This record gives sequence, C-alpha cells and structure tokens, in this order.
Amino acid sequence: MGNSKDSLRRKIEETETLPEKMNKEDGHENEETEIMRNKYLEETWDPSGFKKDLETYGEKDIMRFIKFNTGGMRGLMRSGFNGINEVTCNLIGTELCKRFSSIVIGCDGRYNSLNYAILLREIFRINGKEASLYPEVVTPFLAFLIPKLGASCGVMVTASHNPKEYNGFKVYTSKGSQIGPPLDREIEDSMKMLDLTELDKEGELSNIFSRMKEENNALKEGKTLLSGRVADLVDTNTWERSKLIDAYNRWMFENWGDEIVQRIRNTKPLVPIVFTGLCGVSGEFVKKALKFYGLDGLVHFIEEECIPNPNFPRLPFPNPEVTETLEQSKASDLADIVFSCDPDGDRFGLSERIDGEWVDYNGNEIAAMFMYFFVENFEPSSLAFVNTHLCNDLMEKVCLDHGIKYLRTETGFKNVSRAVDSVEEKKVFAYEDSLGFLFGNGKEKDGIKCVVLMAHMVQKELPSQILKKMERYGSFSSVNIHVRCADPGRVLKRVLKKLPNVKTEGKRSMVEFSDYKVTLRISGTESMLKIYTSSRQLDKKGLSKAAEDFTKKYVRDEVL
Repeated sequence: MGNSKDSLRRKIEETETLPEKMNKEDGHENEETEIMRNKYLEETWDPSGFKKDLETYGEKDIMRFIKFNTGGMRGLMRSGFNGINEVTCNLIGTELCKRFSSIVIGCDGRYNSLNYAILLREIFRINGKEASLYPEVVTPFLAFLIPKLGASCGVMVTASHNPKEYNGFKVYTSKGSQIGPPLDREIEDSMKMLDLTELDKEGELSNIFSRMKEENNALKEGKTLLSGRVADLVDTNTWERSKLIDAYNRWMFENWGDEIVQRIRNTKPLVPIVFTGLCGVSGEFVKKALKFYGLDGLVHFIEEECIPNPNFPRLPFPNPEVTETLEQSKASDLADIVFSCDPDGDRFGLSERIDGEWVDYNGNEIAAMFMYFFVENFEPSSLAFVNTHLCNDLMEKVCLDHGIKYLRTETGFKNVSRAVDSVEEKKVFAYEDSLGFLFGNGKEKDGIKCVVLMAHMVQKELPSQILKKMERYGSFSSVNIHVRCADPGRVLKRVLKKLPNVKTEGKRSMVEFSDYKVTLRISGTESMLKIYTSSRQLDKKGLSKAAEDFTKKYVRDEVL
C-alpha cells in the first residue's frame, strides 16, 4: 500500500506512541523524534516550509498527530503531523483506501481545499479504488451524494466556519453520516504507522504542488486567487452537477409527504429576506433550492458574500454565531430578516430587526422555531426529536407535553446521526446549539434545508412571534460565550479550581447557581473555551448579564 521502509516501520511499531513519548520528554531529541522528522522531510513537498514551521511552533507541537474531534479532522494549514498539509492528506487517504472500495470527495472554496481533494482522488486511484470529485459544494450535498452514487465512503475537505488559515477533512460512511468510534480512533492509530501512498511529485501532480505553493503564499500575504481555481485543476461536468443538485433539492423533504411540500411551494411572498453565504460555497445551492421550491422571489443576496472567497474579507471568523460577521447583511435596508450559512453550508443563522435593533437568535431559539413547525404540522407519534447535552431543556419539555420520542446525545453530529439512525422510521428533527439542524432526509446538518423551510415559515409568522408562542412551555433562556485563547485546556483547569461544586461528565464541566447553570468545555474545532449558560428563572437579558458576570469573575483573568 505505502512506500514506508520495513526497518522504519519496525522501529515505530516497537515504540510507544511517538507523540506521547515526545510529550513525556518535553520534545527532547531522541531516536523516534528523528525518525518522524526524517519521514516527514522525505514525504513533504515543502521541506523549507517544514523547517520554518519547526522554528515557529516548536517540535513538540507540530509533531503531535492530528485527531478527529467533534467536526472531523481539522487544523492549521501548516507543516507537521499536527497540521493540514499534503502529508497528513496522504496519511488519511491511504488509511481510507485500506478500508473502503470507493469514495466521493467534495471540497469548499478555501485555499488548498481543491488541492487536497485532488490528492485524495489520486491516492484512491493509485490504489486501484474508484474515486469521484465534486468541487465547491456544500457539506450536506456531499453527504447526500455518497449513498446516491453508491460509494462506500466520502470525504468533505473543509474547515467549516474556522478562520481562513484552517482546513480539514470530514469523513463519512456509506449512509452519509460522519464516522465515529471506534472507526475514527482506529484510523488515528493507523496513521501513526506512517504508511503513505507513493506519489509522483514530478508527474501529473506537479501542477497541484505548484498551485499549493501559490495558494500558501497567497494565504500568508493576504492575496486573493479566484479566477480559474476550479477550471484549471479539474474537469467539471456542469450538466451532471446540475442534475445532481436538482436530485438533492427534490430529496430534501421527500419523506414528509406531498401535502406539506406543496404547501412550501405555494408560499405567499409577504416578508423579504436577506441572505449571506459568508464568502463560502452555499450561494449557488441556496439559490437553486429556493427556485426549486418557488421561493426565489423572497430572498435578496449579498452577492459578494455568496461567491467563494478564501480570504473571507471583513470576516476574520466566518461563523454565523459571531455577530460581527453579519454587519454587511444588516446594513441593507432591503429586509428586517437576515439568513446566513457558514462557508460549507451546513449551519444556519437567523437575525431579526425588532424596533430598529438587531437580534441574533442562538441555536436553541432557532430550534424552538423549527419545533413549533413540527408540532403544528405532524402527528406527535410520527416524530422524534434529538439534541445534545449542551442544548437547553426546551426540547425535552415539548416532547414530554406531546408524547414525542426524545433522545439526547454527546455534542457533535457524529453522535447525533447515530441517535437519528435509531429512530429513522420517524420524522426526525435534531439539532446542536452551534446552529446545526437536521430534518427531512439525510444524516448531516443542513443549512440549505433550513433556508428553504424558514423562508416559508416567516411568511406566516415572524421569528419573534413564533418564539412568543413557544413561551407556553415555560421560560428557557440560553446564552453562550466563546473565549478565544492560546491554551484553552490550561484556562479551563484554572477556572475549575475557582468554582464550587463542579460536576464533570466526559468533556463537560457543570456548575449550578441559584437561578442559572453553566457548562464549560473546550471547543473541538478551534482554540477556544466555550461557556454555555441556561436558566428557567432569568429572561435572556438577565441571563446575558449573569453570563458576562460569570466570565468576568472566573475566566477573563486566566486568559490574560
């Protein structure tokens, strides 16, 4: 399968996990470290870049092996086994080849996403496996394609909502759901054996190497490369792509029945909407989905943010959860409602202007709106609701009141999709607090579906009006705060020492106060500490103050 020398393999297999040993010895020079460094230098297309990153980040940091977290395998585009680069791309591609016979690959519009996608395709082909590639597509479309095309696995090359310096790999099963334990851990462990596919750097892949260098330089210098990025590197069948997108749109709500689908198609246009794709790949898919369902006249597009731009201008954090990312959309006088998708199109954000002030709804609030739709339009016995332990308790209350099947999971859609599998005979609504929502067909969160359904919903009742009706279940306030820091693990340890009566479950730490509760965890995709607050007693304004006071008292000093 690979070109690793037997002697090198034996040396590695005889040692304990190399990154662990390096951590124990604080990066001290040893034989295993040298083996890893030499192996990386042997395989990398950019040895000078590796040496620079070695000086910048230190050996202990960049020689640790990258891992799967809540949103796939994600990291900075830098050298070393802890970064996203041509070597780690080869490692994961080779390991997938050992386990699967065919693959569908998608990628977003980030720097190097297409380059890594082409490398993955070539790794499968070199190893005699089938591989197809679809550039600049949204993640839920890639998840749809895998079972549609009969592939045994899929990979989406994306860093989702992370800053522009990041990239990553989301790996999917034949059903279109993200892989989870034990397979993800098995792949991680196998990658440490350093088995790689032999690639001809001077042959057909030489243009990919050149393009990778060019894009890495553009990233560092803040330049923008747009024209011809796809056409120069991969043949695209626009007719096939269009037909597959039509099939995806038709499939979205297929299991809901003709009556509700027809109701969506017959929506009367009363309330205008502004949409931003945050310089990602969702623009094309949102436009085609809205047209397919007869809703295209409702939505005005911030066009410059609906074209893929790997520099994310004016968007240092292209995440719908970050208020600052929506400034241009809110500046428009075309509508009092803004929809947004993150750069790979699997998350959905919603903002509403009320009495001249903008309100950004969080994941729990948007979920409440979707729950209202489900309760009003489906028999409770036909439904199943799923959320995670980081969400508030409203969904559980709704399910208790209506006799709806309810499941709760650990965070991450790889866990949510497993729960969905157990109730797939039902009409499922699932969500996680970070603006990820699943309904209709499929096993992955889908921002495109959200745009279509919410565009229909708000023509009848505004978001604030729907939330007012949901107050019949009681008060369920929630406020989340994200604290970016260089070492969130260290910060969390220090914060926990200050807190009274902390309860820890897995990666979550919880503490309850008289009128609100707090959950803390380290982000699985970015360098940040996440603080989740919820309350049955305080309204959102009161809880916001409590959350800020908590952060100021227990967290801020530890970040400085």
